[in-house]
Amino acid sequence: MVLQFRKNTGLFVSRSIFVLAFVNLFSALAIASISSIWAIYINSFVNNTGITGLISAGLTLVSFVSYFFFIPLVQKSRKSALFVYSLILLCITYLLFFFNRNFIIFLVLACVITAIYTIRVSVFGIIVRDKSKRGELSENEGFIYTFLNLGWVIGPFVGGYIASFLGNNYVFLFAFLLCFAGLMTFIFSKVNDSNRTIKTDGDFFRNFFEFFRDRQRMSAYLFRGGTFIWWTLIYIFMPLYIIESGLGGIWVGYFLFAVAVPLIVSEYIFSKMAKHYGYRKIFMTGFFIAFVFAIAAFFSRDIYVDMLLLIFAAFGIAMLEPTTEAYFLEVSSRKDINRFYGPFNTSVDVMQFIGKVLAALMLFFFAFEYLFLLFAFFMLVMFVFAYRHKNMK
Repeated sequence: MVLQFRKNTGLFVSRSIFVLAFVNLFSALAIASISSIWAIYINSFVNNTGITGLISAGLTLVSFVSYFFFIPLVQKSRKSALFVYSLILLCITYLLFFFNRNFIIFLVLACVITAIYTIRVSVFGIIVRDKSKRGELSENEGFIYTFLNLGWVIGPFVGGYIASFLGNNYVFLFAFLLCFAGLMTFIFSKVNDSNRTIKTDGDFFRNFFEFFRDRQRMSAYLFRGGTFIWWTLIYIFMPLYIIESGLGGIWVGYFLFAVAVPLIVSEYIFSKMAKHYGYRKIFMTGFFIAFVFAIAAFFSRDIYVDMLLLIFAAFGIAMLEPTTEAYFLEVSSRKDINRFYGPFNTSVDVMQFIGKVLAALMLFFFAFEYLFLLFAFFMLVMFVFAYRHKNMK
């Protein structure tokens, strides 16, 4: 039925992609609800903002290493089976978080869930590629990202509400229920992907250097990271700026909700456009839109205007989120995807880490408004980088 709708209207995707989008929605709701209390939860153990930051940085390192470490496991496993196992382990870990009150156990669980999440992300992306017909990948990515962003709109509100009335630990119980719902949806839908590689690549350093040796993979890595560095401004520094400007915390919620709306309403449309206009034009336009609105925010000097400008800038990011991932999957062979899709996802952690460090250092010497100039510069660099890729596939 879904396939027939697609044929007649062009509005819907195949049954497998439809199921994957809903499974990803459940996962996004779980992760987004936890994200609303994660820093507070960590700080409840250590009572020190600096140590909380160091723990977060340490988990970023765990994530980076895990993406490379689990390459052989992802290669040799049936993707649908490994995805089910990762969801089962996530469900168990969420439950353990719910019952835990010990700091050492928390550290162990945090490392475990970070590692499991890298497996889930790696396998999910490969399944999406395997279930996409030729020429439909970008459109399918846009459809899936629409549901993903819907989860990131709803999740923090629900997580914050549960934490306020029941406590932080009950957010993990809510995440367990969502993850379990996603697991049951995937199992009963019988989406199958037996893609596996017999000969695996287990050398960590060889995988690392071979990934970055290929020019197209490196370009895709930078396009992806260059897109997600933008969210450092939105989710880390803008909430601080809003509070420092004298507005209440409710305005942070309003802003983060509004920023996600352009993603939900336009990512699927822009993903379909990439099929007709090509990735290079979509990348150039997306980065340029973000650049223009960031520059405008630097000159506005009004917090309400700044928020409005960054909401409009999100339309540029909506052109980039699904298409940068689709570009990597398009230019990579099936064998290379099994091996390198996980390392490709480290681009988000690496570039956001760079964005956080440079922005934090800038704040030691300049007023907050100069961060708009910094992130405008990031977007301009990526625009020029896309412009120079005239032979992009």
